[in-house]
Amino acid sequence: MDILITTKQIQKINVPDGSSIKHLGDLNVSDINEIEDIYDVIVGGFELKNLNFARLRNLKLVQLISSGYDYVDLSNASHVVLANARGVYSKAIAEWTLSTLLYELKGIRKIIENQRRKKWERKVNSEDLCDKRILVFGTGSIGQEFAKIMKFFNVHVDGVNSNGRPIDFFGKTYSLAESKSHIKEYDTFIFCLPSTKETINFIDEEAIVLFEPNSIIVNVGRGDLIKEEALYLRNDIRFILDVHFNEPLPEECKLWDMDNILVSPHISFQSSEYVNKLRELIQINISNVYYHRDIVNRV
Repeated sequence: MDILITTKQIQKINVPDGSSIKHLGDLNVSDINEIEDIYDVIVGGFELKNLNFARLRNLKLVQLISSGYDYVDLSNASHVVLANARGVYSKAIAEWTLSTLLYELKGIRKIIENQRRKKWERKVNSEDLCDKRILVFGTGSIGQEFAKIMKFFNVHVDGVNSNGRPIDFFGKTYSLAESKSHIKEYDTFIFCLPSTKETINFIDEEAIVLFEPNSIIVNVGRGDLIKEEALYLRNDIRFILDVHFNEPLPEECKLWDMDNILVSPHISFQSSEYVNKLRELIQINISNVYYHRDIVNRV
């Protein structure tokens, strides 16, 4: 079995005897579409966005290193199975979301600012997490992990998914179509949605006015969920953004200088163990292809 790894994040994996592993960097190609049609499995991420899978007739599995899979087009390659990394990053992203929420609620931003100014000031605005009314958009593995953590803080969390189906760890669940009518009932919003035609620019100039002043919006899903122009309309809302409409965020972008926005460079998934978890998933699915078993995290 021949395996191609196109990402630098994964260097060494254990594979069945007789299998061959190659890394894209080792191939003499200037374009990913120049790779030979010899691979049974391709492991990669966003660099696969423009790959023409239809011509790779030998290919059996595309294993993504990301939870999102909207950037891969297999519409003309029905012979290929697509698997994502769902669950690998859930705990890390949920913990990152909690930490940045507490950073905002407990006035840590002000404390750091005062330290830099060598200013001893004990008057800092501090809010209680347990008093927050939280609505999570996306009740998949990330949303569920966050809701589970919130249970330890006795925080009630409701959720939004495609059709409003009930999900463990959430109180109420709304459909995406009806969710905007409930925004005024909450003050804290966690977005961990994939990029789809329904979610692109979901928060636009009209939707942003629905949020109450001093609300907190955390986005760890996709950057195209919030329209850029909408971000500039509400300086009375606190934004925590790990994903952005344009990555990397250009130096000239106004977001860098906005006091109500925390800009994070798409790192919420990182942890000391995520590479090991990802490697384990990849090895399992390569073995599943080899032994003709069901694929884990099949999309």
